[in-house]
Amino acid sequence: MKKQTNFKLPKWIGDRFQNIDNPDVTGDFTDDNAFWFVLTGKCPLIFEKYAIILHPFWLNYKVKEKVTSGAKVNDSGIFDADFKRLSWVKFFEINSIDFKFETAYKDVEHIISKISNAGWPKYLWAPAEEHCEYNEIDFFLKSVQQLYGNSEINYYFGQFSTINWDSDILCRDLISNYSKVQADADVRFSPTAIFPDSKDWCLVTPLDMPFTCIGGSEKLVKEILNNQSIEIFEIVPKYELIK
Repeated sequence: MKKQTNFKLPKWIGDRFQNIDNPDVTGDFTDDNAFWFVLTGKCPLIFEKYAIILHPFWLNYKVKEKVTSGAKVNDSGIFDADFKRLSWVKFFEINSIDFKFETAYKDVEHIISKISNAGWPKYLWAPAEEHCEYNEIDFFLKSVQQLYGNSEINYYFGQFSTINWDSDILCRDLISNYSKVQADADVRFSPTAIFPDSKDWCLVTPLDMPFTCIGGSEKLVKEILNNQSIEIFEIVPKYELIK
């Protein structure tokens, strides 16, 4: 694996991370347009198709059962390994709201706000923000490998994904070596962006967002949509960057 801490990202994708908080996109960010606005700001619009990966919730059914029965649960009795993935669709169902991708971000913000105001339960974790789950990345990269072969690609870890908060890291390795890249001692969370030199596709996880953006060929997006365990939805850009 090749690792750099003094580097400059290729302009086609690097420009998307120069202005973290306010990407220069036509219009204003709202809960109604979050998916489309952020896609335009963070994912280069040079691909045939685009998709959004929704980061899952996590639910500890054992603790939930105890709390529901009225039992007191101490933090020492709560174990990370007992938390299980919970899809947005299932989370919406539990909260008696119909899931619609078009309004999902606005709806989930409303549900989370309501839960927070009542006191966040110990048995529930909200979706990770700015960090895509390893399982999702592994699934995506295996799909890429099937279509493009086991080529060398770039793994970019922004400052919030590294042990040293002041230092970005760029790793270069084979697609099949993702787990080794992720296990590097200087890495804290999953990559901020993954991309090949060929510009055939990219995966980017925006700051403070519970979702990841993907751009690629029609064949690749069709392939990743055909799964039963990960929530991935096709999305069509509706905004442009301000020139």
